[in-house]
Amino acid sequence: MYKRKQQAIDRHCEDCGRDPEEIRRTVCLPTRVFDNDEEWKKSPGQPWYCWGTVNAIQDYLGGYIEAGADEIMLCGFGNSTEAIERVESEVLSVF
Repeated sequence: MYKRKQQAIDRHCEDCGRDPEEIRRTVCLPTRVFDNDEEWKKSPGQPWYCWGTVNAIQDYLGGYIEAGADEIMLCGFGNSTEAIERVESEVLSVF
């Protein structure tokens, strides 16, 4: 879905004579890290949620990077220091 929307932005830029490279591509994703696939599969979510195991989230974020995202904001994983540190150390450390 993200790539399709970015292509639409590119077309609109072309229509109005604007360079699409001038636009910063950002996305904000609700994020939740699960310890295992079984726990993850039990939780309702949406296709655009960045929910899953550490490896699944890394793959999901990689897809956004490949599709041209300049900045990815993660939200909704909790305000506890532990939750933030877990996302930073386990998920984002590979990027």
